[in-house]
Amino acid sequence: MNQITEIYADQIIDPVDPMRLELDRDLIDELAESIKSEGLIQPITVRPVWWHEPICEKRGHPAKGCLKCTPYMEFEVVAGHRRFKACAIAGIVQIPCIVKELTDDQTIEIRAHENLFRQDLDPIEEAVAIGKLVGDDGTKIPGVAKRMSKSVAWVEDRLNILNYPEYFLLPIKAGKLSLGVAKHLVKIKDDVYRKMFFDSAVANGMAIWQAEYYLRQWEAGIFKNSSEILSPDPATDKPEPAKMIAKCAKCGEMAEAPNLQNVFIHTTCPIV
Repeated sequence: MNQITEIYADQIIDPVDPMRLELDRDLIDELAESIKSEGLIQPITVRPVWWHEPICEKRGHPAKGCLKCTPYMEFEVVAGHRRFKACAIAGIVQIPCIVKELTDDQTIEIRAHENLFRQDLDPIEEAVAIGKLVGDDGTKIPGVAKRMSKSVAWVEDRLNILNYPEYFLLPIKAGKLSLGVAKHLVKIKDDVYRKMFFDSAVANGMAIWQAEYYLRQWEAGIFKNSSEILSPDPATDKPEPAKMIAKCAKCGEMAEAPNLQNVFIHTTCPIV
């Protein structure tokens, strides 16, 4: 059984590399109210970290690396980031913690496993978490899938998200674009058509079969290459200005305005 140690809140720091990109403030406030009345039921998991000069700077000491701060130990949150934030709001001075000596890789794995197992991340955060576990070594994918209790295909789909166009990410995160639709649209390599179908999917919704249909049409060459589509020339697309044509008062021939000149005459004088 893991031993629980109470650690002063000011000795605990936020995760240096958190899994969750954003924390829901409303959920944290609700959890803080629960902690005030019931206490922290599940302790947070932390790992000891040793800092040197940064601590002196943070504490405003004039000399870097002073004897008072070197070495100085703090505890980084490994699991339970929301609980830690809620404890701060609830005014908890000493927080129950499980202290573990962990490497960076072990820390990432624990964070990813905790959040992915609880389905606590959105697809973008899942992709980032899996990307940190796999890194540049594709041979890790089967092992990561097994540890996460997921299929290899699921892990590969999440890794592919990291290569999606940037404009895909926010709608996926917000739930406005399903992964099934995005998975097909992203394979359309012509970005003009891809962006057009993407905008339609976000604005009006799109079924997976529709996205697949557009992809198959593009692959079959049904759509003309966007580079061959001539955009209108602003200089030639404007309507021609109206021409002013009048009769020359001297010779009687018709002519356009640029070839004529104004002649001033009394309104009472007859025009010959």
